[in-house]
Parts: sequence; structure tokens; C-alpha cells
Amino acid sequence: MKSAWQGILLVSGVVILLSLMACGDASTSPVISKPSYLRRAYVNDYSQNEQFTRDITSGLLIALHPGGSYSMAIAGSQRSGDQLYIQIHPSFESWKSIKGTNINGQQVFNFDFSGSDHGLYVATWLGPYGQRVNEPVESVRWTGSGSAIEHNFSVHLYLLGKLSGLELQKQRDTFVQVFLNKLIEIYASYGITINGNVLQSRLGDSTKAISLNFPSDQYSDLLPNNPTSLAIPLVLVEKITNGYDSAGTAGIILGFSPREAIDPNDRKRSRVILSNLGRSQNNLVGANELAVTAAHELGHYFGLRHTTASEIDILSDSHFDNSNIDDGFTDTPSCSPAVAQAFSKSSIQSLKKSLDISNSKKGTEIYFSDDFCLRIASPSSVCSNCIETKNLMYADYCGVQQVDLSPTQIKVLLANLSLLGLGQ
Repeated sequence: MKSAWQGILLVSGVVILLSLMACGDASTSPVISKPSYLRRAYVNDYSQNEQFTRDITSGLLIALHPGGSYSMAIAGSQRSGDQLYIQIHPSFESWKSIKGTNINGQQVFNFDFSGSDHGLYVATWLGPYGQRVNEPVESVRWTGSGSAIEHNFSVHLYLLGKLSGLELQKQRDTFVQVFLNKLIEIYASYGITINGNVLQSRLGDSTKAISLNFPSDQYSDLLPNNPTSLAIPLVLVEKITNGYDSAGTAGIILGFSPREAIDPNDRKRSRVILSNLGRSQNNLVGANELAVTAAHELGHYFGLRHTTASEIDILSDSHFDNSNIDDGFTDTPSCSPAVAQAFSKSSIQSLKKSLDISNSKKGTEIYFSDDFCLRIASPSSVCSNCIETKNLMYADYCGVQQVDLSPTQIKVLLANLSLLGLGQ
């Protein structure tokens, strides 16, 4: 039986309501203030995420998927009896309180998600009675595993507006077949099957070339939501323009996608955008090039980071956590130690000022509702014989043979694919 106790205490003329509750009692949920911003925690992320150690006490934004099993581990704490309080985002309605267990100096909170819909939630570390925890910790890890046992998924290719070199149906048919064959080949090497029956749809005015400005997607309303299909939308537009040139990312943007898709049913948000002008105009060569870019962006869709972070990664990485200078995997070494170095506070502040950011602001902080990852091709791209430049998740495009993934990257890719439930 769940129990609760309430009483009134008079201290210096102030009436205070005292409440002791059993963990998980939904009828007496903790009353906590909304944070000024929310940092996104990506599942099975190996990067440093130093800011998690501060933000777990005010709330981390997490994505939960039907049938998923999750664990939040807080290292460096000797506390016991605490709770992980989970609220629905953005309403902050109470969902569940998870009682923690202390295992070898870690507070560990394990739970299964029984909901029927994918969605965002807020996870906050609280004391046994719902009080804020004020204790320094070493690290916070957020991990999960899914129920899907088949490693496969489908894609739906949308051709948006006029596309150079693809004006004729015969050109489009040949291009799509070569593109699909290369994409299937790449993911087969990771033990993942891309279902071969790709749909191809024309959207928008076929006489008008569409240019999108990263990271905005003003044409997303053209993408129909289709809850009955879990195919991942790949949207080919004529060009993706670069609004971040002043931040040192000058070059051709080849594609972008969300990092760790939230809901595969929400095709207007969980999609990959590709640039037609970011490929060779020889359709056979260009189709292979675009397939490598699509494979890279799908890696982000399933939660993989760039092997080494770019400045834009730091900027968009959940509120400027400049500890995340690489993906954290020991089997994806950086080409140059000088590349993988932490950005100084002053350089991050300078980067903030150099960009015209339209996101809403909370006080002096900037609130990011979505994190996007992009791939560029630039004259300044580093494409040497270093093993990192052969990795699929290297930030810059370095050719059609750039398709390697390390064993740890494949492990995370398969786990996150299972969480999204695309292989059922």
C-alpha cells in the first residue's frame, strides 16, 4: 500500500506544508520548478557530457520509445533511496518516479517504458522526499535497449521541386536505383538490411528549384505524416544554403538530419535532408556520392556523433557542452590531437555572437529545441590517409569509400535502431 503523510509546521510566522511520500505515488508528485532550459541527453552516448552532472538535478530532456528498457547511472554518489522523477514534455505532467539503487558508488535508476507513443520526457534526480539533490558527482550515463530483434528499416525518398539532372523520369529512375543499391550495400556491411522497395515521390512545384537554409526546414509541411509507415523520409532538395559561414563552416552542405530521431512516425521532424548540388552531376557517380551522405546522416538519425566535433557540433550540442569534442569511442581515434581539443569559454562566447540565432531565449541562456548534424564538402576539408577520414561519421565528406564504422559504433547503431522499433 502506498502511503503519504502531510503536516503543518509554523516557523517564524511562515506556514510550511510538509509532505512525505512513498516513491512512485502519483497522487503526491513532487512540486519542482521548470528549468530555464533543458539539455538533451542522447541514449547510449559515449561522449563526455560534463554538463549532465549539473543538469541532472534540474532536468535532462530524454526520448523514450515503446518497449524500451532504460538506465540512468550517476557515478560518484554514495546516496541511497533517491528517485529519478520523470515528467512528460512539454506539459511537465508527472509520469513516474523510479527508485534508485546504489551499486559500487553509482546511483542507478532502471525502468521499462510501457507507453504506446514515442516522445520527449524530462528526467530529474531528486531525494527520497522529492527534494533537490545538491551533491557533486563524477558523471551521468543514459543508456537503453529496445525490443525489436530484426536489424532492418525502410526509407522513402522524396524529390522536392526541380532537381538539376533529374528532370526526366528515366533519369530519376536510374538515379534512384543506383542510390538505393549503394545505400543497401553500405548498411549491409554493418549487419543491417534496408528494405528494397523504396518509394519515390515528387513534391512541390517541379519547375522551381528549392533551396533550404540550414537548419531551418520551411518546406517540412509538404511532408505528409503517415503513422502506418515507419519508412524514414529522405528528402532531396536542389540546394542547402549555409547560414553559418561566419562560424567557419564555409563550404557546400551535403545534408543534415536530427541527432537521435524522437519519433519515426513524425515525418515532418524525423527526416534526412539531402542536397542535389552536393554531388557530381554525372548521375551514376553522383548517386553513389549521395548514398554515402545519406548513410552518414542516417547514422546521426540513429544517434551517432561525428568522430571529432566541429564548431557547429559544439554550438548545437545541447547548450554548448564543450566537453563533447569527440564521440567518446576508443576505437575511433582522431587524426590529430590538435583537432580534438576542448574549445575555450571565450571561443564559444565568440561563436555565439557571430551567429544570428533565432531560437527563443530564457534569460541569458539560449534554448535549443532540436539538435541537427550536418555534413559539408569544403576546400579546407582534411582528407588524409588517417584512418578517421575513412569513417562514415567523419564530419567532412572524403569520397565514396568513406563508409567504415568501428565495432562500438555498430553496437550503438544496432541498439538505437532497436529502440526506435523500425525492425519489427
